[in-house]
Amino acid sequence: MLLKIKKIMRGPGPGETLVEVLTSSGAIEEVIVDRSAIEREMIDVGNPIHRENDRVLVELPREAMSGRWRVWVPRRSLREARR
Repeated sequence: MLLKIKKIMRGPGPGETLVEVLTSSGAIEEVIVDRSAIEREMIDVGNPIHRENDRVLVELPREAMSGRWRVWVPRRSLREARR
């Protein structure tokens, strides 16, 4: 699955980008990802861990600045990955 993100800034490393992920509660999680992992303002988060009403539990590709690895996101922020 692909998760919609918002690019914040380049870095801190040469091939990395800081992105924001909007959670289902409205909070923002900041995650540093490899720049090559971003495709059309989306990142791959694999298969959902759990679905509940209009939200989905996903595992981030790297630990968020908050220390979280898994976050609940709105179902509308996910898209099927192209194979």
